[in-house]
Amino acid sequence: MWDVRAHRDRVRPHSIELVVRLSTALRALPDPDGGNRWLHHRWQAIFEEVFGHVAGLLDVERGFDYLYLGAGTRNPLAFPMLVFLGGARTVAVVEPEPVPAEDDWRVAWGLQEMVLRVMTGSVQSKYFVRPVTDLEGFVDLHRLFFGRDLRRALNPDRVRLFDDFFEDSAIPARTIDLLTSRSVLEHVEVTEPCFDKLADVMRPGGVMCHHIDFTAHSAGDPFAFYYEEPEAGRQLRADGLNGLRPSDYLREFRQRGFDSHVVDSAFATGYRLDRGRLRPRYRDYGEEDLLCTRAVIVSRRRPPL
Repeated sequence: MWDVRAHRDRVRPHSIELVVRLSTALRALPDPDGGNRWLHHRWQAIFEEVFGHVAGLLDVERGFDYLYLGAGTRNPLAFPMLVFLGGARTVAVVEPEPVPAEDDWRVAWGLQEMVLRVMTGSVQSKYFVRPVTDLEGFVDLHRLFFGRDLRRALNPDRVRLFDDFFEDSAIPARTIDLLTSRSVLEHVEVTEPCFDKLADVMRPGGVMCHHIDFTAHSAGDPFAFYYEEPEAGRQLRADGLNGLRPSDYLREFRQRGFDSHVVDSAFATGYRLDRGRLRPRYRDYGEEDLLCTRAVIVSRRRPPL
């Protein structure tokens, strides 16, 4: 284990102290795990969950090419770096809102914190298959901590950032072995081009893992978009959701050559579903589809016949 405290010529003590102080302050906020996307232990938990679902389907020893779909602009690189340490040869990050290139401490700090936590040994996983010295295959540490341009700190041979909608991105066909997304697909309004692109970029045998939130994220009624009009005292908000249900994703993926399964899910067990008020598009769904609040869908690209 490479301890950053023994390499103070590379990372100066005041940088370490700054990151630790910020991390401590953020942990003191309400709901630090769920509400703050900078904290390293949140991303470690997500990493463990994802690899728990997909590690057995990947050839980790040989390495794999990874695509992170919809990274967001708050700490978009911490999770891809963990996947890099988990065995990825290359990492592609897709986010329509550009990751700031210069002088944005909020974006750089999330990656800085993860780097320091890995190097001091406070991030460990049974899925790490590379030594932590391979961090420098992902990012130049000196540029990360003391440069002003985060993009220039990344290794261009290993890390690619795409500031495009996924369906418009220049990711070559059949080049991805692992693709993950988290609370992304439910926000895709025009789904056909996105699903076609998923099928296009995945290699035969490649694996997708999608975490999908099926609720109206900011409404008092988690399924407000099912109804033409809200109940008295409730807010009707769709939050830009496409409204697809788990069976829709399974059908779309299977039609495009994937073996797809829901590997984890949660349901609104106490919700009173008013079928008499449902919009026409939801009237033929079963209870399980309509009451699903969250699901993890793992899909593997079938080889050509």
